[in-house]
Amino acid sequence: MRGVSEAVKNFAMAVVAVCAFFALQGAFDYQERVFAERAAYRAWAADACMPTHEGDRAVARLAGGKIECRILSGGGYGRSAPVVVSAATMDVPE
Repeated sequence: MRGVSEAVKNFAMAVVAVCAFFALQGAFDYQERVFAERAAYRAWAADACMPTHEGDRAVARLAGGKIECRILSGGGYGRSAPVVVSAATMDVPE
């Protein structure tokens, strides 16, 4: 009888290990897809939100299916906060 309970325990542990493997694989695939989508959005937003003056910087944020672009001027260490020079909202490209 002891051999049967040991076999059941080993089988249960194998099932748990296989389920954990597939769960982790799915999580990593999802994370990889999310990182790729965010990188594509950032690249597209960087092209679309190009600052026109030297020293200005662009900030893009993905929010609710839209990309918010802001061009900031000034600021930095020991200076006042940067000022938003222009802002725009664009739909996320398909």
